[in-house]
Amino acid sequence: MMNEEGDEDEEPEMGRRSRTGEPEMGRRSRSTRSVDVMYYLDQNLDYFDISVVDGFIVPMAFSPMTRECTGTDYTGDLNGLCSKELKVLGGCNNPCTVFKTDEYCCTSRTPKSCTPTNYSIIFKGACPGAVSYSYDSKLNTYTCPSGNNYKAVFCPDP
Repeated sequence: MMNEEGDEDEEPEMGRRSRTGEPEMGRRSRSTRSVDVMYYLDQNLDYFDISVVDGFIVPMAFSPMTRECTGTDYTGDLNGLCSKELKVLGGCNNPCTVFKTDEYCCTSRTPKSCTPTNYSIIFKGACPGAVSYSYDSKLNTYTCPSGNNYKAVFCPDP
């Protein structure tokens, strides 16, 4: 991985899930707002996506340091679109944490029962490249040949 200054960071572990809950990169539990970058580094292909399923706090871009493949971002004003019931200091909570219902928590874990919600549709409209509900990743998981370096930028220019 490469940091924003272009210096090489420590290589991530296979299948490691990178997550930030605060601008200073602190870690939080799954039940609070966060920015998720999920990646899986394989021998042939790297898979990655940005998710707002668990809420969000800061815009983010994640891109390979090559022209062979594209990256993804979410730079829309999600905090401005956050409803009153989801709004928390500095971000927007996920609907599951607030409402605790199957509709928002997707406890049955099947594509037929875990469908977009009123909130995920709003988030998807603002940030079409981000995963907005549990079974949205099929369209928003990106791939790149293995062996590439990646750049994660928090609060990128829109």
